[in-house]
Amino acid sequence: MTKTSTIKALLASLLLITPAAQAVVMTFDEPALSFQHGSVVDTQYNSGAYGNAIISAEDNFNSVDLAVAFDSTTLPGNTSDDDLLAPFSSPLNNMIGSISPGNILILQENGSGCADGTCDDPDDEGRRIAGVISVRFQQAIELLSLDFFDIESAIGNDENSGQPGTEIRFFDQAGNNIVALEGLYNTPGTGGDNTWNRLAFAGISGIYGIDIGLRGSGAIDNLSYNVVPVPAAVWLFGTALIGFIGFSRRTSV
Repeated sequence: MTKTSTIKALLASLLLITPAAQAVVMTFDEPALSFQHGSVVDTQYNSGAYGNAIISAEDNFNSVDLAVAFDSTTLPGNTSDDDLLAPFSSPLNNMIGSISPGNILILQENGSGCADGTCDDPDDEGRRIAGVISVRFQQAIELLSLDFFDIESAIGNDENSGQPGTEIRFFDQAGNNIVALEGLYNTPGTGGDNTWNRLAFAGISGIYGIDIGLRGSGAIDNLSYNVVPVPAAVWLFGTALIGFIGFSRRTSV
C-alpha cells in the first residue's frame, strides 16, 4: 500500500469512528438533576451529553442575574405569577395544541432566599427591557427548537418579535457574535397569559452560544438541539494521523 493510500485509509477510519449527532432536550425536569420550584439553574447541564452547557442570566433592573426553574404545575395562590401556570394554550399556533410542561425557565425578578440555590419566591422579570437568558456550550451544537411561555403580543404591550430586547443572538467558539445570523430570530409572541409557542430553527449549526432576549415577562423550555461528542479516541487518532503525515513528508525528501 502506498503512503497516499494509507493516509486515505486513516482518514476514512477517522470518519467511521466519529460518533453520530445526539439529540438533546433541556426540559428542566430531568430527575437526575433534582430541579425544584425556585432552583437556580446554572451548571447542572455541564456534561458531555448536553455539550457541556452553562446557563446564566442578566437582569436589566437588578443585580440578581439568575435563571430559575418555575414549576408551572404549582397551585394558584402558591406563586406570585399565575400567568405561568399550566395548562398553556396556543392561540397563535393552534397546530401545536395545549401543554403542561412542568418546570420552565424564567429570568428571576427578585433575590428572595436565592443564596442557598433555591429562590423562595420564583417570579419572572416583567419590566421592560427585562434582560437575557444565555446558554454557552463547549461543543458545537445544531439548534432545533425552543418553547416560549407568557409572551405578550397585544399591540401597545408587545414583548414579541421585532421589538427591542427580543433579539436572539448566536455565538461561535471564540465567543463572537455570528453576524450572518444576526436579526434572523426573535422571541416570538405566545398570546399573553398562560399561552405558549414554539420557535423552530432552520440550519442553525456550529453554535457555541445563544442569548435569548426577554423584553418583559415570559419563560422558556424544551431547548432542543443536536450535539456531537468528541471522544478522546478521536483526538488521539487525529494526532497520530498528523504525525504520520509529517513523517511521510520527511521520508519522501
